[in-house]
Amino acid sequence: MKTVKEWSDGFDVLFNSVMSNAAPSIDEYDKSIFLTKAEYEIVKNYFNPKGNKYQEGFDDSIKRQADFATLIDTATLQSVVNANAFDRRSTSYKMPSNVFLVINEQIHDTVQPYQIVPIAYDEYAKVMQKPYKYPAKNQVWRLITGEIPGPSATGVWIKGASSMVGAYTDEVAATLPHDPAYASIAEAEADGWKYTVTDPGADKVSVVEIIGRFTGAITYKMRYVKNPEPIVLVDLSTIDNTLSINGVSTENPCKLPEGLHDEILQRAVELAKAAYAVDQNGTVQLNNQVQIGQRSE
Repeated sequence: MKTVKEWSDGFDVLFNSVMSNAAPSIDEYDKSIFLTKAEYEIVKNYFNPKGNKYQEGFDDSIKRQADFATLIDTATLQSVVNANAFDRRSTSYKMPSNVFLVINEQIHDTVQPYQIVPIAYDEYAKVMQKPYKYPAKNQVWRLITGEIPGPSATGVWIKGASSMVGAYTDEVAATLPHDPAYASIAEAEADGWKYTVTDPGADKVSVVEIIGRFTGAITYKMRYVKNPEPIVLVDLSTIDNTLSINGVSTENPCKLPEGLHDEILQRAVELAKAAYAVDQNGTVQLNNQVQIGQRSE
């Protein structure tokens, strides 16, 4: 796996080669932004056959399944009370907070499994006009309802051999071992405590309604692609304590297989090149009109 220094050096070499002598200086934070955008774009396009040059999706080659094995996860969804439920017959479930793409899902009751069929609101409205207002046999409908507050970010406070799990708040800082108690985060950090995010949490998580006819208790399982971890080349707290990329502020090299690293690096440099324009005098200017996410393939 590439180290953060190898990512940074590789970015510089490629960027300087495509920008010639006009290459602007890009700091580690900006490199991290471009690399993370490239990583997300490549993952999404690999699962969408129309988005990559090979026209292959996740199930079209064994290599692709191996490439993304580290991002595949499964979860048993928890039912939630949903005041915004659209159909009074439904049961609402909270999606995992780190879902990037759903691969497949299934519901079981005490008798049998059911195929989950996503249904759009316009199709749902048409069905509700019919005499029989339920899914076909052995099927259930999944209707997207909206969002509810997600889990808070969690992390760990560290000072030497001492550590404590907790949030990044003045209230938690006041409980760190010290006499007298710290009055704020700033006071704790000035005394040597450092905070590292271990789970960025989520501001919101999606909620879905499941509509069907069941026998007894039901279990809802999902296999999905997790959000890729951002690529962060430097401890961002050394630049600004408020900086983070998708909730991560510490050094974090790419966790995807090495076979994807060169592709991510190449795409990140393409994004960086597209973000800057060179005028006729050879002066580099930031291009605010660039559309990040457009493939060059």
